[in-house]
Amino acid sequence: MQIITFSNYADHITPMRLKLGIPLINDLLFRAISCDMYKIINKIGHSHNNILFQTVQSIRCTRSSSSYYLQLKPCKIKTLIGRNSFNFIGCKVWNFIPNIYKDINLGCDIFKNSIKNKVIWDKLIF
Repeated sequence: MQIITFSNYADHITPMRLKLGIPLINDLLFRAISCDMYKIINKIGHSHNNILFQTVQSIRCTRSSSSYYLQLKPCKIKTLIGRNSFNFIGCKVWNFIPNIYKDINLGCDIFKNSIKNKVIWDKLIF
C-alpha cells in the first residue's frame, strides 16, 4: 500500500487505508459470513441442508415486532474454539444485521451491497 500511495515507510497505514477506502479484515469476514448466512437461511445453493440453526420464539406479539424476520439462537459454547465456529459467529452476525436487509425478495446481490454500504460492523460484540 505504501508503494501505491508513494508514502514514506514510517507513515501509519490507517490514514492511507481510509483514504483508499480499503475495509478492515474483520469487516470483510463479517460480510462473507452474512452472505453465507443469507444463502443458508433462504435455501440458496447446496449447503443449506447440512447446517441447522435454532430459532428464537418471540413471546410477545406487538405491532413493532415482526415474525417474518428470523432471529437465531446461538449455542451455549464455553470454549474459545467453539466461539470461533461458523455456527456461533453466524448466529451473532445474522442477529446483528438490521431486519430491513433480511428480506427474501431483495436477492443476494442487493443484500451484499446493502450489507457492504450500510452496516457498521464495529459495534458487533462477541
